[in-house]
Amino acid sequence: MQRAVVLSLLALTVAACEDTQLTQGRADSGVAASADAGTDGPLPLEAGMTFTYEGRLTARGVSAGDEKSAVYTLVVHIDSVADRGAAGESTLAFSATGQNLLNQDWTDVWDFSSWVARLGPALQTDLVGAAAVTANLSQVPQLPTRANPKVLPTGSFFIDVRRIVDLRVRFAEVYADAHPRVVDPAQNGGKWLFELEGDDSAIITYDVQRRKVRIEYDPRGFITRIDETLGELGSGNSGTNTLVLKTGP
Repeated sequence: MQRAVVLSLLALTVAACEDTQLTQGRADSGVAASADAGTDGPLPLEAGMTFTYEGRLTARGVSAGDEKSAVYTLVVHIDSVADRGAAGESTLAFSATGQNLLNQDWTDVWDFSSWVARLGPALQTDLVGAAAVTANLSQVPQLPTRANPKVLPTGSFFIDVRRIVDLRVRFAEVYADAHPRVVDPAQNGGKWLFELEGDDSAIITYDVQRRKVRIEYDPRGFITRIDETLGELGSGNSGTNTLVLKTGP
């Protein structure tokens, strides 16, 4: 009888542990804890936050010394926030200022293919408008639209980290053919990482139409870094581009 009671208590303890694991999530599984994934808390992004980014672009030809490059700065400012919490998708309005700092044979032909180039004034003729744009914080990272001439700001620098579970699923669906991966901060130096690598028909200037992108987000939901590789390094022409947060909240 005593043995049966002990076994029953042991079974209840194991079941309780398993329930706790499923509710809390595990850092190594990529399943966010329910407290982190919920929408009950306030949005970490606030009006008045300002971010200064630097973009560096390099396109390399087949022959030695054949390089095109550009450098730009972009200051992004959150003007207003519409936090809908659990009631729906939250949005924010942001505006920007910026300028081209360096242009060495960088043209719109090379500019078109790059995610990082599309985000900022990579060309000397690019102008950053005064009007604010609205970002849907429930949308996964995606290649910014590219008008001709370029209209800035464009794309989005923000996500709602309270919806990270849905963002994981959507990212995997949108980029199913590009080896999508979302890594939580515990495995990536304190930053959320969205990563993809695959063929991309939007690339028109490289011998190999292939893009690899790593986008890192602060746990509050703003981009801290983008690393982009275009083409194949060591096989025809290629490009390496970065966007880095220089100052922020």
